[in-house]
Amino acid sequence: MTRVPGSERLGYMLGLFGSVAGFLRLLAVAGGAIAVAMIFTRDIIAEGAAGWR
Repeated sequence: MTRVPGSERLGYMLGLFGSVAGFLRLLAVAGGAIAVAMIFTRDIIAEGAAGWR
């Protein structure tokens, strides 16, 4: 079986795209988790501040 440079490059590009997409998805998940944590923390701080008054 002969290796075709074009398809090899295509495979490399797909692999690169896959890793970038995976990284972006990981970033999105982490960002969402941080946003949720910030919202919960803000609510807890607000309730705590109201309780301290």
